[in-house]
Amino acid sequence: MSFVRACSSSLALSLILVGCSSGGGDDVAPMPAQSGQTSNPPPVSPPPPPPTTPQSVSFSGETMMWHAITLTFDGPQADEAGSPNPFSDYALNVTFRNGTQSYVVPGYFAACGDAAESSCTSGDKWRVHFTPNAQGNWTYEISFREGANVALNGGGSAVASLDGVTGDFAIGASSKSGRDFRAADKGRLSYQGGHYLQFESGVPFFKVGADAPENTLAYDDFDDTPNRGSRRKDWWAHLDDFSSATGADAFLWKGTNGQELLGAWSYLADQGVNAASFLTFSLAGDDENVFPHLLRVSLTEYNGLGRTAQWNDGVHHDRFDVSKLDQWDRVFSYADQLGLFLHFKTMETENDQLMDDGAFGPERQLYYRELVARFGHHLALNWNLGEEYTLSSDTARQTLAYLEEVDPYGHLRVLHTFPGQWDQRYGPLLGNQSALTGASVQTGNQSFNEVRSTMTEWVERSSTQGKPWVV
Repeated sequence: MSFVRACSSSLALSLILVGCSSGGGDDVAPMPAQSGQTSNPPPVSPPPPPPTTPQSVSFSGETMMWHAITLTFDGPQADEAGSPNPFSDYALNVTFRNGTQSYVVPGYFAACGDAAESSCTSGDKWRVHFTPNAQGNWTYEISFREGANVALNGGGSAVASLDGVTGDFAIGASSKSGRDFRAADKGRLSYQGGHYLQFESGVPFFKVGADAPENTLAYDDFDDTPNRGSRRKDWWAHLDDFSSATGADAFLWKGTNGQELLGAWSYLADQGVNAASFLTFSLAGDDENVFPHLLRVSLTEYNGLGRTAQWNDGVHHDRFDVSKLDQWDRVFSYADQLGLFLHFKTMETENDQLMDDGAFGPERQLYYRELVARFGHHLALNWNLGEEYTLSSDTARQTLAYLEEVDPYGHLRVLHTFPGQWDQRYGPLLGNQSALTGASVQTGNQSFNEVRSTMTEWVERSSTQGKPWVV
């Protein structure tokens, strides 16, 4: 799996969509697409017994390997903008066990439970997603704590109605096949100590996909998405690519919302592409319209704010938009079905100093916890600390260590650089100096004559340090 970035004013590569950012580069994955393996569906086995859940817990999802199951809990009433802060003053974690396996999965505040449809901002629903990797019986145990900044610092007191509650459910074989990541011969992609990601089945994965547009999520069907610079998208050109025959209807919201963006991703899959890329935080960046945070002002007011004021005055730093993130997840869930790897670019050079003034602190920690809690269950993704990263090595190390701690699935963790800054950014993170497991390399020469030598250097240097990177 290779991440290569280079910029050219005219570039045409089969099955690769590219686009230059203001930093002057395009990410290009030069390796061939996955071979499009197909397999016969496994024999149909008897359905597993229904889950055992207490009255305060509801269970949803297909009880098969690699399929997301969702537990929704009746817990404390809260509001996005209320006190206590549901994002920092509560800490929900659920431990899932199967034999010797154990996953501690963070949960999140889900407001009324159907925020994608209703745009509700308050409620008593709390939620966790989990994708089981084995058949058989799974148990779960809830840890739910409350107190000032308990999500950041631990401690607190138990939420009596839920803390310590247990249940179980049975998981059967997957019925999916083809390029669907939930197929029995695929499953979760993971870093296994080599230079290529592999499915847990052992099949390697070679990423080929679009690194543009960065503002994929600046979409007018998502709640409270601004339109700074008239850069928000309607994706209308891909409405005809939307197809109910692919099961896409299940991922719509509010009737037909989402059709155009779901159609765009269906188009990518139809072209043989197996990855999609997007920023989750473009506030004060090139686009300025994508962020998970809760607005403090109206959309009209935000659209009139300059870049500095967007962060200082436009959004809450420790609260998130529940309905918008639910709608993002509909689109990401469709990607699993289409076999599209999700490249989460979590910030960019223009805005990576905003949270905690460039340090690793509560703003950055809550941001990454929310991303992992809501989206970490997806089967194929990486967490990219930033496009053209400019933060200190210490901030990178602390952020990487936190991601390693909070993400139960160990998804690939990468960092992207400016051309020529490879030694400065990557050198201090090699081997056991950090939890980095990959490099998203940008080269600057339009002839691409730096690609092979640069890639080879970091493949070899990471191997020499005892932790081969996915480069």
